[in-house]
Amino acid sequence: MSILGSSGFSDPMLNDEEETAPLRVQYDSIQQDYTPTGPTPETPTSSPSSTFVPQKNGHSFPSIDWSSVSRYAQPKEKRFLYIFPMSLEKKLEFIDDPLIKWCQRLDHRVWFYINMLITGFVAIEIGIGTPFILLLLGWDGLAVELTYLALTLALVSQIPKRFVWRFRPYMVRRAQMVKEDKTSSFPSRAVTCAVVYSYAFVWGMAYNSGTKLSVHWWMPVICLITVFLASFARVNLGVHYPTDCIAGFLQGIIVCLIGTGIWKTDIIGCSSCREGLCYATELEHTISFKQLYNVNWGVFVGTIIITVVVTMISQVKPIEYWSKCIRVYGMLFPAILFQILFLCPEASHNSSSIVAPHSPRWYTYFVGLIIAGLATVFGTKFDSKHPILVFVVLYAGLFFTLFVWRLSGA
Repeated sequence: MSILGSSGFSDPMLNDEEETAPLRVQYDSIQQDYTPTGPTPETPTSSPSSTFVPQKNGHSFPSIDWSSVSRYAQPKEKRFLYIFPMSLEKKLEFIDDPLIKWCQRLDHRVWFYINMLITGFVAIEIGIGTPFILLLLGWDGLAVELTYLALTLALVSQIPKRFVWRFRPYMVRRAQMVKEDKTSSFPSRAVTCAVVYSYAFVWGMAYNSGTKLSVHWWMPVICLITVFLASFARVNLGVHYPTDCIAGFLQGIIVCLIGTGIWKTDIIGCSSCREGLCYATELEHTISFKQLYNVNWGVFVGTIIITVVVTMISQVKPIEYWSKCIRVYGMLFPAILFQILFLCPEASHNSSSIVAPHSPRWYTYFVGLIIAGLATVFGTKFDSKHPILVFVVLYAGLFFTLFVWRLSGA
């Protein structure tokens, strides 16, 4: 198996005792329970052709030294972090290890690029950027559904990621290191996204066809194929156990149920855009550049305050929920604010809203993709160094774009 993507990797050792304490507990447990019969494999070098074969003694964990673990496993959170128990790790070993070995038999460089492409299609960034594009296109019913689905996906999938730490397979030499990923392994968010995106795709087809959402034979087939591809890609890259993928699949089902439930609850308060009930049909009840007095500015200010407070709580210590919260909230909150202000007659003065959109022009697709792509790149590059600036720019920029584009009828 070729070790790809390891060159130029900066790996400062952990020096903070409070930071390393839970990891040392896990490491000591590994050292106590697993003893090698052969030489300990060397730490992967920057050479693309470096390989190693773990020596085993009835178990799948080779002996490793602490420096080998710490150079890859560096969780930033210091509090409320639960280490995945070794007893459960042993019980799951009979599932994980044979499947990891089978998946990593395909070790050609081509497979690396294929698996990275699959990983890109099931990345969380796809989900948080899609609602903005759909609102720009005027597909409001689908956009509202996916907004709450994406928000649920981001928040729910981060709960185990934030509070449960499981060493990734390559970190403890249960898999070859093909791709570096320094976060917790459990569960696979990529597989969770695969389930959610499959569900969103099916829902989108029903929305565009104007038919009622019902189950057809090909729908679970699409979901299972997507989940299989995502699972294989992540296991082949050495960053997930098969049991992570199973947990990710179950988590995806939960996200779909919760997200759809939130969306249905929202319809109770706001008229459905899918049925065309959220749009203005009379001039006096229309929100436009000339009739901004129909906007409920109290709701505008209140929504901004609530969303800003939620973002601050997610970032402050000791919660430190997720480093990507700035980007997630900055790209999803504009969609929620736009819906509440302009697509919810019940929340405005005089039961007003914007008019129904026309069919999107061809260039709208490109504009949406370019703006969402630039916002994602901007957030990825600067959210760790300038979180407040990134949040403000994304929030204000995306909302202002939706506001101008939709009210101008572009």
